[in-house]
Amino acid sequence: MEYATRKHGVTSAMVAKAIVAMCVVNLAGCTDSDISKVKEMKFEPDPSYTVGQAFDHRSVCDAVTWDTIKDERGRKIVEYRCSFKGVKDYIQSTEEAHLKEMNSNAQVLKNAYLVNIKTLQDNLAQRQKTLADDQARLVQTDAGASNQQDQEVQKLNDQIAVLQSGDIDKIASTPLDPSASLGIAASCYTDPQQNPAVKKHCGDVLRQEIPRAIGALKQQLSYDMATRQRNQADLQAGLKISMNVENQQISEYQQKLGKMTSGKDAYFASIDNELKQQSTHPNPIVEVDEVFQWSVGDSGDFVLVYAGTEAKHQDGTAKDQAYGDAEAALVLIAKNNATTFVQYLQQFSAQSVMDFVRN
Repeated sequence: MEYATRKHGVTSAMVAKAIVAMCVVNLAGCTDSDISKVKEMKFEPDPSYTVGQAFDHRSVCDAVTWDTIKDERGRKIVEYRCSFKGVKDYIQSTEEAHLKEMNSNAQVLKNAYLVNIKTLQDNLAQRQKTLADDQARLVQTDAGASNQQDQEVQKLNDQIAVLQSGDIDKIASTPLDPSASLGIAASCYTDPQQNPAVKKHCGDVLRQEIPRAIGALKQQLSYDMATRQRNQADLQAGLKISMNVENQQISEYQQKLGKMTSGKDAYFASIDNELKQQSTHPNPIVEVDEVFQWSVGDSGDFVLVYAGTEAKHQDGTAKDQAYGDAEAALVLIAKNNATTFVQYLQQFSAQSVMDFVRN
């Protein structure tokens, strides 16, 4: 059931200017010959009825009227009107459904706004935690190397001190890393089964290797210290870069969060205002008539020239909307199984009920 601007027959403007016939025919009948001719015609969807029998006795109509009028071009028009039952209830129910849907949509928008605020808060908290962790690590690197690095440095310093002491017995009994020959001489010197002459020779070798071992240990210590400083500098640089990024992101999140938080009330108010504007139709429909019009054709017989509805609004204006398929409407009249406006609409599968009501 397609509602569109009236394309054929008499428009609302034409009706306003039409010459109304001497009588309005109701169910009691009238002597107007043109109306009688139309009512006595066979009803095509079911020839067992006349047009008058089919149109006058419909369960969906609160009232039925017949008029004879002339349009602005002088055509003689016989017009039938059926005032539908249950229009006000239908309009109210659809408006309530529309309002419920709008309320739901408004709540979805508000919830989405609150979710965005919560997401920003969570992201801000995470960035702040990461920044705090980086700051703590930076303090640790400023304080010195890790315990493991400190232990390695201390070990090398202790070995250098043993060598610098010149105590052969102590040197021979201390594990020293940098010199294989020093280790061999120390093993020889500390062997309890070694004869005195060989032990003396091993002691001399130990004394000769001391400067070389000290040099090797100092070189290792210098390398380790340089590596530690380089690693420490790289770590500090990386942490500072990371902290700069975190600070920038924190600033962005704070700005967005501040803007959304301060703008929440205004945003919610705009949604409520839009809802208020749309919740009440400024000019609701109060009555709907179904209209059929016949005019005299070339053969001299009356032919159907228009079928549709006229929706009357609260301010008195009316909107005509033609059926896309008049034959379908005639078939529904023949069936006569709708008792309310909503039931009648439901039988037109192509009808957009909500669009019709909101127009």
